[in-house]
Amino acid sequence: MDREQAWNVFQQTGSVEAYLHYVRLTQAMNQQTAVVLPEEEEHANQYRGLGPYGEERG
Repeated sequence: MDREQAWNVFQQTGSVEAYLHYVRLTQAMNQQTAVVLPEEEEHANQYRGLGPYGEERG
């Protein structure tokens, strides 16, 4: 069963088990497509806005 089929089964039945199956498939798909960023890129936009001296950050 793929993600779309699991979602359709959940919509038709309202089954918690079907929803959990859908969530597992979705998470597995997201983990496969996740890109590991270097630490600098990962935290680059964490502190957006103006710095203490008025310069742009991020």
